[in-house]
Formats: sequence, structure tokens, C-alpha cells
Amino acid sequence: MENSVNTVVASDLVAAKIVKETGDPSIQLTNSGKIKLSKELRSLGPMEADQRKRRGKKKSSKMIGGSFPYYYLMASLILWNCRGIRKREASLYLREIVNEYEGFFIGLTKTKLYSLDRCDINMIIGNDWDYFHHPVNSTSGGILVMWKRALASFDVTEHSSQLIMGTHNSNNLGKWNIATVYGGRDVQTCRKLWQDLEGCLIGDNPAIIGGDFNCILSKEDKKGGKRFHFSKGPKEMKMFLTNNDFHDIGFVGPNFTWRNNKEGNSRIWERLDRCFLNSSALHKIPMAKVCHLSRVASDHAPISLNMVEPQILKSKFIRFGDTWKSYPATWNIVLKAWKKADFGSNAEVLQ
Repeated sequence: MENSVNTVVASDLVAAKIVKETGDPSIQLTNSGKIKLSKELRSLGPMEADQRKRRGKKKSSKMIGGSFPYYYLMASLILWNCRGIRKREASLYLREIVNEYEGFFIGLTKTKLYSLDRCDINMIIGNDWDYFHHPVNSTSGGILVMWKRALASFDVTEHSSQLIMGTHNSNNLGKWNIATVYGGRDVQTCRKLWQDLEGCLIGDNPAIIGGDFNCILSKEDKKGGKRFHFSKGPKEMKMFLTNNDFHDIGFVGPNFTWRNNKEGNSRIWERLDRCFLNSSALHKIPMAKVCHLSRVASDHAPISLNMVEPQILKSKFIRFGDTWKSYPATWNIVLKAWKKADFGSNAEVLQ
């Protein structure tokens, strides 16, 4: 700050500190929040307005305010047909994508597990997660859901070989209905899935349905193999989505989530893995984004629903000097700032 300038911008937090230490009420506050100091402040010399950027810190830090400009709330929901979660490469890849996308809820299908205990979960993802498992009823089934216990609870309301449905309750996002789906391959089996889902979707809670539906809805969802026909299976799936107000919000990443791993003209790609949101969910998270991730350890790619965008906090720091409280010109300003009503979380009030 040059000596000719007699105006300093300070936050309410700085002002509050001055008032508490002086207790003297003679102040003026402008609408712009600027503190007008007397000419005596010229003798204080330059003041540092911004704290230097800290190096070597990840921008995805969960700290709010303080040293880091970014924070994430519960960020992503991860869904994956893993084709056997006890495979070492599958559990390592799961940990990697959960860390990268800040996952708080995981829905795995085709786990190929008849039983599961706490030690298995610790090896798969760590001891910070709670879980619910519907065991395999053939050689290729099984559904497993996991959620971070420190962030939320999950109460299962329905489970079968085709879905696990429950209520996810957190302080940040409230109550949400979340269903992890592993759809059957024939029309009759899928019809039972739509009926079960409709029976669970009661109330106006935001809802998310995702997983491996084993069904495609248009010719754009397939490459290679037989030509797509809008047959009874896709029609009933489309009808369920329309009747229950579920929407496909698109995706980023590869066009297809499954490949049959064959070569030449026998190779087929399809978009079997999806995530649908109802209107209430879209209203709460309008910036939601579905990402198709890389295929590793399975013929299916994981998908992530990124629910919360990174928030950039404007954090400008002003160094407070004890000399300020000796200038009566600052007292009135701080008193009025202290009395001003603030709303929001503690972190938001301090901005």
C-alpha cells in the first residue's frame, strides 16, 4: 500500500477483532465494506494484502478456507460391474478411482461372492466404509454397496438379485433414494426389476438409479454385432423411466461402457451401464455429471456420477496489526460490522 492511500479493505473477521479488543464505539461503515482510516495510518507503512500461495498442495483438499482455495463435499457416486471384486487388480483400481473422484458411495455388481465379512471390506476399500451385500445366486451375480460412514448413513429398503435400494442420509445433501441395479438379460426378469423399483420409489426424495442394466435404448448405444431393434425390453425400460420421471443427463468419456473382448467383425461395444436422476435430484445438483472411466480388470467400465463441483473460495488475507486499535477512526466501522446479521455456515460467514 502506498503512503498516499488512506483506504484499506478488511474483512468482518478483522473488524470483529478490533472491536473486541477496544470496546470503544465510534465508527463509520460504507456499503462497500471499506474501512476509512485517518491520516495517521499513513505512518504504518505497507501492508500485505494476499497470503502467498502454498506450493505442493492438491487442489482437491477438503479444507475449507484457510490455506487451500478448493474443497469438496461428498463428490461422486461410483458404479461398476467389476466381474469379481476379490481380484487384486479390481480392488486396486477401485481404490484408485474412489480417491481420484472423491467417491462417497460405491455400487458394485457381479461381485461373484457368496459371503462377505468386515475383513473382506477392509481389504477391498478400507475400514472407513460400511456395506450391504446381496450374495450371488448363480455363478455370476451378487451386488455390493458401500458408503463412507463418517459422511452418511444408508438404510436398505429393498434388495434382490437385481437391485439394492436404500435411503442415503447425510447432513450435506439430506435424504436420497439410491438404487444399484444389475438387470437381467430377458424381458420377464427385467419386468420384475421395474416393478420392484416402482414399489420402492415412494415420496418426493431425490433419487438416483444406476448400474448395469443389460439393455440399450437406441442404436447410438451400440457398435458392431446385430442391428439394434426397439423391442419389448427397451420399450418397457423407456416406459419405466418416463412414468417415474427419470432422466439420462448424458456423459463424458468413451461412448460405450462394455466390450465383448473379441476381435475383427465379432467385436461389439454397448452402453449397458447408466445412471438416471429424477427431477428432484436434478434440481438439487444441477451441475451433476456422469463420467465413463477406463476399462480395467473387467469388460465393463466404471461410471461416476459427480454430484458436487469443486468450489473456489476467494480467500484474501489481511495482516492485522495491534497498532490499528489505537486509532479511533476504526472503532465505529468495526462495531457496525459486528452487529451485521450473517447467514450460512461458519466458513461462509468468514468470507
